[in-house]
Amino acid sequence: MKNCISHFFGNALRSQSGQTLPFVALAMTGLLGMGGLVIDVGHAYVVRGQLQNSANAAALAAAGYVYTSQSASVNTTTMADEYSAGSSGENNYSSLGTVTTTVSTRCVNMLMPAGSSCGNGSSSNAVQVIQSTKVSTFFMGLFGMKTLTVGAEATASMQGSSLPWNVAVIIDSTGSMATADSNCGGVTEFQCALGGVQSLLEATNPCPTGLSSCSGSSANVRVSLFTFPNVLTSYNGTTVNSLSDDTNCNGTPATWTTYNSQPVAAPYTLPIPGATLPGAPDATYVSYTQTSTGHTWNATYQITPFLSDFYLPSASSGLNSSSKLVKAVGYGNTAGCLTYTFGIWGTGGGSGYGNTYVASSIYAAQSALASEAAANGGQNAIVLLSDGGMNASYYSKNTSSYGSSNSSNQYADAYEFPSGPAGSQVGPTSSGYPVPAYYTPATSASSTVAYSTLGVNGKGLYPDWYDQCQQAIQAAQYASNHSTTVFSVAYGSGSSGCNSGWGIGLTDTTLVATGQNQSFNLSSLTPCVTMENIASSLGTFYSDYKQGGTTGTCVDSGHSTISLSEIFQAIATTFTTPRLIPNNAS
Repeated sequence: MKNCISHFFGNALRSQSGQTLPFVALAMTGLLGMGGLVIDVGHAYVVRGQLQNSANAAALAAAGYVYTSQSASVNTTTMADEYSAGSSGENNYSSLGTVTTTVSTRCVNMLMPAGSSCGNGSSSNAVQVIQSTKVSTFFMGLFGMKTLTVGAEATASMQGSSLPWNVAVIIDSTGSMATADSNCGGVTEFQCALGGVQSLLEATNPCPTGLSSCSGSSANVRVSLFTFPNVLTSYNGTTVNSLSDDTNCNGTPATWTTYNSQPVAAPYTLPIPGATLPGAPDATYVSYTQTSTGHTWNATYQITPFLSDFYLPSASSGLNSSSKLVKAVGYGNTAGCLTYTFGIWGTGGGSGYGNTYVASSIYAAQSALASEAAANGGQNAIVLLSDGGMNASYYSKNTSSYGSSNSSNQYADAYEFPSGPAGSQVGPTSSGYPVPAYYTPATSASSTVAYSTLGVNGKGLYPDWYDQCQQAIQAAQYASNHSTTVFSVAYGSGSSGCNSGWGIGLTDTTLVATGQNQSFNLSSLTPCVTMENIASSLGTFYSDYKQGGTTGTCVDSGHSTISLSEIFQAIATTFTTPRLIPNNAS
């Protein structure tokens, strides 16, 4: 018996039949596991691709709202959520399960203007969207892994390719802009304003996608620089080099101590709204003859023609130093040639010319934009920077600054406003202070717009001494009504400056204009309210209310930007499309 048992088990152990079954079973389990892993991981990659696409869409959609206050009803979070893969998003798929979306704004140094970097309270310039979800597994659950966490991330900014736009930038160059701004590195307000324009140019690539350089009709964006008061270009047929001084100073801008190369202000010319100005679109010159002397003046608000040669990505500043536009505003830390106007012969202290009157510069810019759009197409925009206090007087308040007693001095008859045609004076007529109401430059058409009809109580319609703040509002509304988007940048706008003049009359005394963005009456019309109503909408109104290092009351609650460089960078997003940037960009 013992031998039989031993023989049976010996044969069984030595037999090869059926031994592969356990190994096959083990191998099949492994193969199924690997197959399940491939299927589950493959499914996870499909989900991740869907998440990445929706994250890209959400970031691109939200990029245009980076500069909007995050407390606003529509901001980066609401826009990103709308295009996310979340339950209420446009890119939601039931197969994705419950998607968590995190939206944050950040400041990226690579997007900052030359010479500046993120920090010290800089506003955000990019938006980051992170999405994640848990994916149920098919086979990996057999090994205890019932879900996989899948995520995707996208970062976007608005510094993408440009759209077709014609942009007129109007900068306040009156004497008050010579004041230092401690909130802008201690430079003058005028230098800070030019730095803001640099930021706009650096953030706006005018070339269509695929082109590294462009000009003229091949460009999408064309920018022209305007100032007020207008500068003198000729007097009695003699050329005055104001425009050349503003664009070709060889890196050394003029100051009031070097007045021989400082642009000379001319009395405010008063272009008719909608008129095609002489020389447009490249130079909006207006000519008039002083009725009291017969002297002829030529002046312009337009410092440069519409240009697209300002952008040069290979330069450290991103700007082309050979462009007239860049020469005027500067690049990087270099001051531009354009200077503020202290007054005739630059006597300093804000004396002489240089008091603020805005309406005529808006009409000049709108006429130039209309001509540019007719020639090259595109949408039109005005970007106006001012403190909003309109207080120009007919008489220069410091006649000694240019020697009015010397009849041979060509500036002896130069007032801030030209004298009007006979019989056109209204308002205060006390001895020595005549106030011209209407002046029709280079035309005899006295029935155009406000030239033939006085405003409320015989006062206030353009061009008039009265209601200067309201005339600026009306001029901007005229531009908006002619399909121009008006951006208004309030720079240190105060609580007074519309309702009182210089003791020889009042500025805003009658209700002629109404506010489409902020309602007002005469007692509530302030420079800030004026600047708010100059904007086409509150969405195109911005304010640097920390000018001078003190917090003002003209707060823009719709945007998170405060400094001029950030404000102009925000405005530039209107003229460009969004683009994705590396998630690890610093």
